[in-house]
Amino acid sequence: KKIISIITITFCLFIIFDFLIGKKLYKKFIKKTDWHYVEMNKLYTHDFKKKFKTNHAEYGSKRFKFCSDHNGFRTFCNNMKNKNKVYDIGIIGDSFIEGIGLNYDETFVGQLSKKLPNLKIANLAVQSYSTSIYHIKVKNLISKGYKFKEIIVFIDISDIQDEAIYYQTKQGKVIKTY
Repeated sequence: KKIISIITITFCLFIIFDFLIGKKLYKKFIKKTDWHYVEMNKLYTHDFKKKFKTNHAEYGSKRFKFCSDHNGFRTFCNNMKNKNKVYDIGIIGDSFIEGIGLNYDETFVGQLSKKLPNLKIANLAVQSYSTSIYHIKVKNLISKGYKFKEIIVFIDISDIQDEAIYYQTKQGKVIKTY
């Protein structure tokens, strides 16, 4: 009886603690995330606004600069006038590849671009993307005349959950299922 009581009390305290702390973290971190540089997209749910610059992007308590070019790709702020449609490498993924919470020069793609200045590299990533969005977005870009010698896809463990729960492909479009 004592063991069952201890397990029950521990479980209840864990649930209460998780609920209270989780709610506080949600208010502090998730609700404060500022996505004003993201817009809806009819084919694949969401994308970055084109030619957008802010020094006040937020991700939880982090503040960072955000710039996108004429294509709606995240880029260095001094590259916002880029209208290029031909790239050596296109890199796609979700928040890790986008570099959410970081200035662009601190992101993986930003650092790669600085290390390989002779290559034209496009950061096609946006937070909360998943594999079906990767596919539809790249297919759409190619149909609009974009050319990539290589596309590198970074699949994230959260993509599995996103595909199973949040997104579905219907008639060549990705739709939210929630």
